[in-house]
Amino acid sequence: MKTLRKLFSGVLLAVCVSMLGIGGLFLNINTKTADAIYTDDTTSYVKVDELYHDASGKMNADNVDLLLKYVLGDENASVQTNTTETLNKIEEMALGQRSAADIRANVVEIKTADRDVIVTLGGLDWQVVYLSRDNQGNNILTLWLANSTNTSTWSSDWSSDSTDVSYPSNMYGTSYIRAVTLNNGGEYATSNTALTTREQSASNKFARFTMEDVENSLTDYIVTPSEVNWQQYQSNVAVNPDSPGHYYPNDSLNDPADISLEGKWYSSSYNYTDKEGYNAWANDYIWLPSLAETGYNTSNIGLWETSTAQRQNVSSSSSYSWLRSGSSFYANSASYLVSSGEGSSYIYVNYSRAVRPALHLNLNSTIISAISSAEAGEKDLILTHAKIENQALIDGKAEPKPSVYYGETLLTENVDYTISSYLYNTGEGPAQMTITAVEGGEYVGEKTFYFVIGEDYPSLMNVNMAFYKSYVEWTGSEVENNLTISFPNGAILKEGVDYD
Repeated sequence: MKTLRKLFSGVLLAVCVSMLGIGGLFLNINTKTADAIYTDDTTSYVKVDELYHDASGKMNADNVDLLLKYVLGDENASVQTNTTETLNKIEEMALGQRSAADIRANVVEIKTADRDVIVTLGGLDWQVVYLSRDNQGNNILTLWLANSTNTSTWSSDWSSDSTDVSYPSNMYGTSYIRAVTLNNGGEYATSNTALTTREQSASNKFARFTMEDVENSLTDYIVTPSEVNWQQYQSNVAVNPDSPGHYYPNDSLNDPADISLEGKWYSSSYNYTDKEGYNAWANDYIWLPSLAETGYNTSNIGLWETSTAQRQNVSSSSSYSWLRSGSSFYANSASYLVSSGEGSSYIYVNYSRAVRPALHLNLNSTIISAISSAEAGEKDLILTHAKIENQALIDGKAEPKPSVYYGETLLTENVDYTISSYLYNTGEGPAQMTITAVEGGEYVGEKTFYFVIGEDYPSLMNVNMAFYKSYVEWTGSEVENNLTISFPNGAILKEGVDYD
């Protein structure tokens, strides 16, 4: 029987991702000097130059086009000359989600099937690791800082093995590295019982990525984790097969046990999700990734399905790189990757390690800016976004009318677009709403938004399965029987998008 992996076409219940508890021991550590991208490596990646043009305050359309060619594996991809076809392909792939391994396999122009993609944004080089969609219908490209010699302690130079306290020392939401080093600002813990506040700094290395009011700020092009479904719930079992069966602090914004994800807490005392400040990183523009997302060696490649080269950092023990994952059984420790990209361990949070944050690049706002800078391409509704909260049935149906935006521009129903259809909107479960551009108006195309009817995410336990044939004759070898999987409200799951 096929394994369900996502919810219906972009309404993601929770990607069952995992992170590793390593018991203080390195796993498969390669002590060989890492050939990271800043040494002599010119073969493991292709490079896209700076996306953002400081002088114009807009995205560079040519570089955006090149990035999309590599990500989509399509030499004809262009938001300038092939707008509609390119946008439709982005939408399709983002709904199905694409990992670093999928992107690595693309062959286009100089890119061969074994080369990762690196892009410069804000003067820093970033690994391209995941293509997905946020809760408002924006297509997002997750980027992970490619290399870092910048080091920091995880906590404000203290550690404690206590968990039955207000602020465990390995709780990421109240960590020094989150508030100060990454320049997200706010409160961080100075002990198990005390917090202090740090304002953001315009001189911080990451100021352009975290502050809205600095020159050439990039925050308009970044989506926060609160809008990304696969960061709401993470488990340590599904994606790293050699991992123990424990949840880890800081992986999920919510308690993975709430939706019965595979795994369990080593001890309930390490479940910090109800503690003050735990999910403070939900609205951060940049954040440390979890071991569940990055993986840690060639056999355990995480949700992002990273390569060794992507996990590598510069070659020295001081360049082991921090993750947000806390130890599952030591509250004084957090996880890190070794510089070779082939191993991980954990260490006291008052130790120093390299800092490699990640972010979600909003492809919709990026493309809108690129089209504007090139004065090319049409205003396609596929680039719009809308926030649709969970809906209740009224008179047997749900027909939300959300505010629809093209970038920061609020569109007007029946002037810019009409709501052309609702689908699967008469029962609890995932549903759809499609808008279509008004003919002769300023916009073209259409866009389908997804929303949930009911208070909770629909459970995969409630799907209906219908086989094409009621029986299949045994032939002595493997046989197949076509299968339709749907929710009670009729929403049909798509093979290769919602399940494998």
